[in-house]
Amino acid sequence: MINEVFDDSSVTEIEKVFNRVHEQPIYTQKKVFKFEGVSWDCDQIVDSHKAICNPDGDVIAVVGKGYKLIQNADILPEYEKAIYRSGLDTTGMKR
Repeated sequence: MINEVFDDSSVTEIEKVFNRVHEQPIYTQKKVFKFEGVSWDCDQIVDSHKAICNPDGDVIAVVGKGYKLIQNADILPEYEKAIYRSGLDTTGMKR
């Protein structure tokens, strides 16, 4: 029954269900610089995009720099609360 899945106490359980992801810069090939006989290299950052990574550091998506990362664990409780409070017949619904 949905009341067991979407009640106010189960909303706090969402943190356990969804992994938090994070943003990382994207790097491209190294560029070599030379000045007065000294050379060094550095990574070039891709300014137009960024990577979304899982907790292990694996890239799961590449998005534009304007993409706003919102955690599922932060937004889904609002949907669950709305469903719970709506009075809809949620018999058989599962998360």
